[in-house]
Amino acid sequence: MTQKYLHRVIWITGFSGAGKTTVAHILNQKLSALGKKVLNIDGDEIRSALDDFNSMRRFDRTSRIQNAQVYTEISKVFMKQCDYVIVSTISMFNEIYQLNREVFPNYLEIFLDVPQKIRSERDPKNFYKQLDQDRISNFCGQDLDVDQPIDANFIYRYEAGQSAELVAELLIERLNNHFQECG
Repeated sequence: MTQKYLHRVIWITGFSGAGKTTVAHILNQKLSALGKKVLNIDGDEIRSALDDFNSMRRFDRTSRIQNAQVYTEISKVFMKQCDYVIVSTISMFNEIYQLNREVFPNYLEIFLDVPQKIRSERDPKNFYKQLDQDRISNFCGQDLDVDQPIDANFIYRYEAGQSAELVAELLIERLNNHFQECG
């Protein structure tokens, strides 16, 4: 007998340093502890795995949109094999938000809205430091325009002292309500 999965996609977006990957990993642990089959798709990891594809090495708007479309296609494949696919990626483009809403019937879009000052302090990949030294370009929200999601199903607005663990707890509550509303 074939396993019946929930086929739900959780798309976590936000600027570099917002905590997308950290929250996705904690969310994965929490859902797995509830007995759900969960798969994480991290934008950085997919880009690294597909590094031989030229668009994965470019960071202009068109290439970033193409990359995000790849994440959507990968999610479609894995969605059939688990309860939750959690995608953590910047991918802040209206074209991607619209595509995902059309492709995934059980879709939850989350935007981690963290101020630049906090993201710069975190700076896990030293992007903000490189940006300050004019060593990188096509940086989302700086010299590359992006579309902040205005219709996200959940917008987490940063509050000092709140941990990624708490954010994941808030997301668990929201996704339970959201997917009950979806049917």
